[in-house]
Amino acid sequence: MTTPRPTVTTEMLRSLAEHARLPMPDDRVETATGTLQAVQGAIDGLDAVDLEDTPPATTFDARWS
Repeated sequence: MTTPRPTVTTEMLRSLAEHARLPMPDDRVETATGTLQAVQGAIDGLDAVDLEDTPPATTFDARWS
C-alpha cells in the first residue's frame, strides 16, 4: 500500500523551485507543473509492476569475457 501523492500545483512548483534555488519564470510554471505531474504518473506506474520473481542485481555478472 502506498500513500497517494499530493496533486502538483503551480504554487507547489514555485515553492520547490525556490527551495532548490532554481529561477522559474512565470511563463514556464504551467508547463513545468504539467511535466512534473506526468513524470510522477510514470513513476507511480512503475510502482505497480510486479517484480516478485526478479532476481536481485547481485546475480548480474558484468565481466566481459
